[in-house]
Amino acid sequence: RDKDLALREAAAACEMHPDSAAAMFWHARCLLRVGRRTDGIKNLSKAANLASAPAEASHSPKPSDWGPDGAWAVSEAASKLTALRLMERHERRAKDAYGRGLFPVAVEEYTEAITHANALADDKWARAELHAH
Repeated sequence: RDKDLALREAAAACEMHPDSAAAMFWHARCLLRVGRRTDGIKNLSKAANLASAPAEASHSPKPSDWGPDGAWAVSEAASKLTALRLMERHERRAKDAYGRGLFPVAVEEYTEAITHANALADDKWARAELHAH
């Protein structure tokens, strides 16, 4: 597996098809896999937000023009962002519980955070961080 090649190909797909949710989604996954978490999350957000962007306000296609791959990508991006938010929420709760000496609660919260992180399989850095705690 050549992650750098996949990243270059996904970036090229985004350049050729800037309004493609599928291209944005795959680019986001590649960015996450190479550790560029901030950029990956930004692209996930862009792909997911195509669902709420009015077609007139941007050059984005209407949902009826997405096709099955675009609809799938928007749905997957939204799902991964939800998992990310839940992971971060449980991680914050775990750190808070740990700081207050509530170790059993911290374990439960870290376990929940890891469960949600597993939905973001491409974000290996976040998963590794959670497992390290």
